Amino acid sequence: RIGSPVESYKDVKNVANSVHSYILMVWSNIDRSELTESDDDVGDISSISYSDKDKKININGSGASVSGKIVTITQGGEYTVSGKITDGMIQVNSTAKVKIRLSNANISNSSGPAILFANADKAFITVANGTTNYLSDGSSYSNGKGTIFSETDLEIKGKGTLYITANYKHGICCDNDLVIENGIINIQSAVKDGIHAKKSIEISGGTINIKNCEGDAIDCRCKLIERQTIFIKIKSQLIIIAVMEMV
Repeated sequence: RIGSPVESYKDVKNVANSVHSYILMVWSNIDRSELTESDDDVGDISSISYSDKDKKININGSGASVSGKIVTITQGGEYTVSGKITDGMIQVNSTAKVKIRLSNANISNSSGPAILFANADKAFITVANGTTNYLSDGSSYSNGKGTIFSETDLEIKGKGTLYITANYKHGICCDNDLVIENGIINIQSAVKDGIHAKKSIEISGGTINIKNCEGDAIDCRCKLIERQTIFIKIKSQLIIIAVMEMV
């Protein structure tokens, strides 16, 4: 069944277990830009950028601080991240809603995740329209489980492109509920799963390419609850999923 449409996560899992290189593609003809975004209206807008000229990270606005190449966000709001950060990280430790907007950002971290939501009321990542962004993590660390790691609910959306390389475990990992609304997400490789969540995963649109994973394309490890057996939800009949082997 490699290369043919599949109808359920069970089918995806069966195929994914038989190959180590595959692509998962999700299409939807829904124009998500027409929908309201009240849930991720998080407040004040700040910017975080790396200056090649000054060789440092600049923060324009409040709610975040920088130590070396580690940016820590402690207040709710929206933070636009741009530029190349090597051996750095964006980490969130807040009790409010926090949105990180990636706008031509390139973040690599040899000793941890690229983006870490250690604490937040809810976490959001928006991949800005028309931008290309790159994230990669280190091969060993203790403060996360993936290149993007969130302890709280995480929602990913946007009309830009995101490339993820996972050198430690998962590409995208959430210890609660994960929602992917749209965007072009390319997980180039992962030591374990491409996308991993503890409670649930919901995909409602976008294009997701996953390859070179030693684990599963998509995996949810929620404990079995009586009469609640669907943990991965593909929302809308307009979405097609295909899994195919990479040659």
